[in-house]
Amino acid sequence: MENQNWKRIFFALYTGQFFSLLSSAAVQFSIIWWLTDTAGSPLLLALAGVAGFLPQALVGPLAGTIIDRHSRKMIMILADMIVALGSLLLFTSMYFSEPSIVLVILVLVVRSLATAFHMPAMQASVPLLAPEKHLTKVAGWGQMISSVSNIRTGSGNVITCS
Repeated sequence: MENQNWKRIFFALYTGQFFSLLSSAAVQFSIIWWLTDTAGSPLLLALAGVAGFLPQALVGPLAGTIIDRHSRKMIMILADMIVALGSLLLFTSMYFSEPSIVLVILVLVVRSLATAFHMPAMQASVPLLAPEKHLTKVAGWGQMISSVSNIRTGSGNVITCS
């Protein structure tokens, strides 16, 4: 018997995830601009890029096995909370004083590690929410949300000018 509430649950989850991913992308964009304005060093920007993406690339392949052994819901909640706490720590540091570059890089690493668990957990949740006959459509909606959040007001390499 098909669960009739799956659309409501899916819509609620993915609406929340859309805003979470969009705000996370905005924070990432802001951090890059702050580093550009503060240091202006191409080497530092390269280091920030590595700190923001390398942990995710290294941990990502292992994250799937961990996600499969634990609650996807709890992993998504914990990952979102870790990203939010890192952003709050950085905001607090910027509000009261000039944060150290080391703190900014550390926050980028922590955010990247949390994302390495969040994204696969979210993607693995789709088949558990939707009936089999709707999986293709639902997966398309999920990819659309990921793509829209990756546009990031021009910070990603999704928007390019030639």
